[in-house]
Amino acid sequence: MRFDHILHALHCEPWLISAEMHEQLCEIVDAHITGKAHAPDGRAEQFEKGAGKAKPYEVVGNIGIVQLVGVIGKRIGMMERSSGVMDVDDFTTNLQAALDDDRVEGIIIDVNSPGGTITGVPEAADMVAVAEDIKPIVAFTDSLMASAAYWISAGASGIVASQSASIGSIGVYSSILDTSMAYKMAGLERQLFKAGSLKAIGTDGVPVSKEQKEYMQDRVDQLYGWFTSSVLEGRGRIQEGSMEGQTFFAPDAKTRGLVDGVGDMDDALEMVLDFVDMRRG
Repeated sequence: MRFDHILHALHCEPWLISAEMHEQLCEIVDAHITGKAHAPDGRAEQFEKGAGKAKPYEVVGNIGIVQLVGVIGKRIGMMERSSGVMDVDDFTTNLQAALDDDRVEGIIIDVNSPGGTITGVPEAADMVAVAEDIKPIVAFTDSLMASAAYWISAGASGIVASQSASIGSIGVYSSILDTSMAYKMAGLERQLFKAGSLKAIGTDGVPVSKEQKEYMQDRVDQLYGWFTSSVLEGRGRIQEGSMEGQTFFAPDAKTRGLVDGVGDMDDALEMVLDFVDMRRG
């Protein structure tokens, strides 16, 4: 099946994303598989309107603006792009271009993302942390900065969010659909021949073993450790209990140490310009 790799990623790999958006992605893929993706008013059709390659960075005065928009993936194909996924490599390419641009003295990362897959995210976050030593960076959202998007943004010099924006979702999860009981009720039994006790986890119709469940939980725990450690390194002290997968509106996020300011894009511009002036002085 042409969607096998996408189904495996959705149902067997850890995700840094809001559960609601993950569910929507599952619905979109199902719509493509069943042929409903392009039906009138179909959800996938709505996503396609805003899909595609990330816009190149913009320069406003002496500030570069780099977008981090949509579900985050890496080395994505046309199917993923048509479902509204942004390639993290597009983001890092644009960020590097802004760093190399002599006109740019500071950078704003304009964020509207529910997060995404794990692959490429720690590396993008490390790039932001290193880039911040070269030129000041402020991450801004007037909508959503969640999970993988927050991880990437946490290494910036500062974070600004509009009052009603949602910030956080610091957590990791993986969801496997065990369909073995449904097969059994239908009078079917799937036989799987493999080598390696942890091979082919999540195969349709095959029960998920205790060993496989423990392996998946260990992976999730390891990634959660990477995530929280990176956030704490970038942000410093964060109020206890703020990294349990929940999101916060900006005022609460500021109280908890997840953002530095509550305001609009002008406030983000003012903050990054202040950082530029400080470095000049």
